[in-house]
Order: sequence, then structure tokens, then C-alpha cells
Amino acid sequence: MGTLWLYAISLDDVREFFAAPADEAAELLDLARQVAREPAKTSLLSKVGPAFKRPIATPFVLVGPTMDDAKTLVEGRSTPPDRLGPAWAIVRQWCAAKCRDNAQVNVERSQLATVDFANVTSGLSSQFSFTTMLARDPHLPLLPAPGLVVGWIPNNYVQKMSENWAQVIAAAGWKAGNESSGGTTFSRDDQTGVGFSWPLDGSQPADWWDAINGFFERAVDWAVSDHSPDVLALYQ
Repeated sequence: MGTLWLYAISLDDVREFFAAPADEAAELLDLARQVAREPAKTSLLSKVGPAFKRPIATPFVLVGPTMDDAKTLVEGRSTPPDRLGPAWAIVRQWCAAKCRDNAQVNVERSQLATVDFANVTSGLSSQFSFTTMLARDPHLPLLPAPGLVVGWIPNNYVQKMSENWAQVIAAAGWKAGNESSGGTTFSRDDQTGVGFSWPLDGSQPADWWDAINGFFERAVDWAVSDHSPDVLALYQ
């Protein structure tokens, strides 16, 4: 089971996390302290004995995101490959604090493909699909961590998706939190060999569907407002 994170936030605002202006950097560092900590120290002096007269540098044990990771990000420095995972944990914290709306969904990629099929069935172009969304490169300065997929939806696409979400629900034969309302069931395999059962039925967990459904239902309000946000999407 993977996790999908959706953040309604301008992609330009996300890019400003990296090499941030001084006042923005100070705010971001304060937010980072909610998930990051200073590296714990451990001494080797007790292990090497008295034979060494010169002090030995105290190494850092880096467990989880640290304030050094946050400072690397806001100063626009390159994040080492082994710190990409912790760095993205900090970026998620920043996105959650700065976004207009967000959702965290435990969902399989095959289940997202099922929703994509609902989009196509309702007449929505595949360019609005989750598959396309996760393949769209936001060109952020931070490389994805191993196993992390980073994509995005432009704000005009978000508006189109939110306007058509009711049609997606109808095509699925589902209401949020309920089992399938019935209809013809058939199988379909896509090019990756993922199997579909349609419409969605009681074998599909309701929580992931409710979370995605709720996010795009709320998008009707903020996707058509002034300065409407994009959606940053992370999957791991």
C-alpha cells in the first residue's frame, strides 16, 4: 500500500522554499522544527581509550529530518542523496502549512488507475488523470527520494477536474462511503496489465475513495477563486 499526498498550493510558492528570502527562510525554519531536530551527538572517546591525546571530532547520528536538512533547503544548497527522504519530509511539512487544502491517502497505484478509468468513462481527457499527474515533472530543485514520485496539476486543470468530479462519481456508480449502487460489471486490462472491475464495488476500501472524493469536491470552492492554486502530488 502506497501513500498519495495532494497539496493545493502554487508551484511557484513551492519553488520559493528553495533559496528562500531571509524572512521566508526564517518562517520555514520555524515550521521545520515541528518535524526536524538537531542531530544527536555521540562520542567515540570512551571507545578508543586514553592512547589518543588529541580530541576526536564528535560525529553526528542523522536519524529522520534535521534542522541541517532544512537549512540546506532554504539556503538553496544541494541535498546529498542519502538525505533526500528526510528533506522531502520537511517539504511535506511546509506544503501542509502553506497550502490551501490537502489530502493524504493510503492507496494502491492500481486503485488510482481505477479512478483514471472513471475519468475516461465520464468523458474527461486522460490528460487530467492521476497517471498523467504523477508523470508531470514540476521541475523542483530537490530530486525525488528513492521510491518517491513527484508530479503536479496546473490550476486550470484542477478547475476542470473539480467541475467534472460529479460525473466521475456517477460513472463509478459510487457514492462516497457507500458500496457500488449497481450496474454492469466488466473487466478491462490496461497496457501495464492492471486489472479493473467496474463499477467500483464493496471490495474496494471506502476510505481512499472518500479522501480523494472529498479533496476534489472541496476544489470546486478554491479552484475557481482568485489566485487559484496548483496541486502538488507526491506518491510513495
